[in-house]
Amino acid sequence: MDPEFLKRLQEAFVEEANEQIQVIRSCLMMLEREDSDKSAAVESLLRTFHSLKGSSRAVSLRSVESTCQSIENTLVSYKGEESNIARFVIDRLHEWTDALQRVVESVATGESYTEGELERVIAALPDHAVIEATISSTNLPSLGDDGDTGQYVRLSSSGSEETVGASGIHRTASMGTIGSTVRLKVDRVEDLVHGTEELVYAKLVSDQRYIDCGELQLILNQWVRRWQRLRPEVENEVQRRSLYAVAGQSATNFNTAGLQEFLDLHDSFVGKLSDRLNTLEKSVLSDRRTIGTLIDTILEQSRELTMIPFSVLQDLFLKMVRDIAKDEGKRISLKIIGGAVEIDRHILDELREPLVHLLRNAVDHGVETPQERTASGKPPEATIEIQLSQPRSGKVEIVLRDDGRGIDPEKLKHSAVEKGILPFDRAKALSYQEALALIFRSSFSTRGTVSDISGRGLGCAIVKDKLEQMGGTVEISSRIGKETKFRLAVPVRRATMVGIAVSVGGRTFVIPTASIRAAVRVRDQEVRTVEGRQAMIFHERLVPVVSLADVLHIESSVPLEDCTILVVGSDDYPIALVVEDIFGEQEVAVKNLPAPLTQVRNIGGATLLKNGDLAVVVNMNDVLTSAILVGSMAPAPQSASASRVEAKSRPPAQKKILVVEDSITSRVLLKNILESAGFQVSLANDGQDGWEKIQQEPNFDLVVSDVEMPRMTGFELTTKIRKESKSKDVPIIIVTSLASLEDRRKGVEVGANAYFVKSNFEKSNLLEMVKRLI
Repeated sequence: MDPEFLKRLQEAFVEEANEQIQVIRSCLMMLEREDSDKSAAVESLLRTFHSLKGSSRAVSLRSVESTCQSIENTLVSYKGEESNIARFVIDRLHEWTDALQRVVESVATGESYTEGELERVIAALPDHAVIEATISSTNLPSLGDDGDTGQYVRLSSSGSEETVGASGIHRTASMGTIGSTVRLKVDRVEDLVHGTEELVYAKLVSDQRYIDCGELQLILNQWVRRWQRLRPEVENEVQRRSLYAVAGQSATNFNTAGLQEFLDLHDSFVGKLSDRLNTLEKSVLSDRRTIGTLIDTILEQSRELTMIPFSVLQDLFLKMVRDIAKDEGKRISLKIIGGAVEIDRHILDELREPLVHLLRNAVDHGVETPQERTASGKPPEATIEIQLSQPRSGKVEIVLRDDGRGIDPEKLKHSAVEKGILPFDRAKALSYQEALALIFRSSFSTRGTVSDISGRGLGCAIVKDKLEQMGGTVEISSRIGKETKFRLAVPVRRATMVGIAVSVGGRTFVIPTASIRAAVRVRDQEVRTVEGRQAMIFHERLVPVVSLADVLHIESSVPLEDCTILVVGSDDYPIALVVEDIFGEQEVAVKNLPAPLTQVRNIGGATLLKNGDLAVVVNMNDVLTSAILVGSMAPAPQSASASRVEAKSRPPAQKKILVVEDSITSRVLLKNILESAGFQVSLANDGQDGWEKIQQEPNFDLVVSDVEMPRMTGFELTTKIRKESKSKDVPIIIVTSLASLEDRRKGVEVGANAYFVKSNFEKSNLLEMVKRLI
């Protein structure tokens, strides 16, 4: 066979086989459901295995072909007795499907593979005579029997029009006939969507043309007003010269008749021009509205092409829950409510991993075994529910709930202490909700052993990180012995971005509007320059001032007093970002940069502005990180406005402060604030690192320490300093996000001189506290 033809044939087989695998899995799940049409499921399986047998023969997968025939024979033996299909038969078919998936993946990638596993699995299936004898004697347990051979997982769906038909293919009531659908490759749909997003530029150009027409009309109106004031004088001069000409007193040849004719033509021309401009402006406005509506509609419809129902993940979740429940000896009813809610394909792909983690935890940690549930007065079958609400404000809410054992806060606290995450006193003082939040910490788990399912303490931390990357959120609630509930909120779709166009170093950049908290002129703010570094007061807080030009390594010659400051960042760590000018807000379609520019730091992509200029879109996550580092290390450029507000008093330059903080962001921010006030600052990554630095250099004038840190907490460090250090009397400030009275009391008991709460930063003055202590 021609190699090129075989390659094309294999590509077609892979595409078809993947679809058939999904149908097989869906039908096998139907066979495990008590309320399903098992006869229709078997019919669909027979058709699918028959088609797969033919397609595998075409690409010379002989074992796939022969095992498909064996499976057909087995299923035919159950015709009319579908409800008596044995549990182990379905288990073997699941194993065979998994093995087939691996073969198909190998064919797709061109890797070597073995078909022997398919034959090994199918060899365990009973032949026709054994099946008939078993059915007639009714010795073989059916799917409806209780016990270990009973149902592992049961699915129920509601709240949508979606159904699972006999073919196992998801469809909606409005699908219609096969002839009304067209199959397209995903990349072609993506190309179409990306192409239609370019229309955003046409919409912006239309907006600009309307603005241009308005500006032309304004210029013309200004001219008309000036001419109306000047015309009487011109006409008087024409008349005067005409009289001189008649009297023969004019020394020059002045064509008064021609000038009067020009004045009349000028008035007529200006009038017609004004009328045409008015008509053009109205026409452009009408076209702008029409184009805007059409483009918005086309964009909406094209993006709808990438929207798929949440229920496409149904079979994946069913199979996973079934396999884990089987291994764990549990019986579970999986309910999916609102599965017809549609989400962008990319969002759904990113959402798959967090939901898999949460489902694994629910099956492994959350729900009990049938024996445990019966002993506690619960039905032996546990329930795991995934409920989706209709999108609101561009986000969809997903609630994952199980009716299992709940989460014991005391167990969480004990585990936190055991793993050295929190000291005993701190853990004891945690509220229930604070204890629940511990599960989102990396490497945190209440599980005594590590399994292949869960228990490594990474699942919930991954869930939180992933959702935050997607622009979503996750919350947890629980009732001991009753339920555990995770509430997720994620964007429904990817959309065009609204951004602010700014000028930096003579170049244009776009900053996402969502990242900007405020915009202020530099000359309206009190910018302080201390020890060559800049800061400003914003809402009674000391905020570091950093130039975007420095962050992007661009030369800028614009004086600071002529620039604009954008306040960006979080509530805890705001940053004043300096830009040269702001051009306004507009909607933009962001395009990724081509290789090798895809991973350039601080750059998120490129876009066309409404005036046709190309602009770079900044990656604000990178910029914020870079801004913190630039603000802490690079001296600020001097300017007139900066020097005029130079701090009048400075603490002694040689005072040395040790900052002990495990968060790099907090560590760098504290360093920046203290160094800007003239102090010499040393950094420690955690309590143990801080203790080692104090032993090496015992002459620090002040220690500023966080509380919650690995290896050694701030309380433990304070205790060691007071009891074991040569610098027993050094002032110590505890800086933390926790504000409970218990923490304050603990800080005083171990010997801290002051307690500073990050959340109250606006109402406090860290520098005043430092000056008071040293």
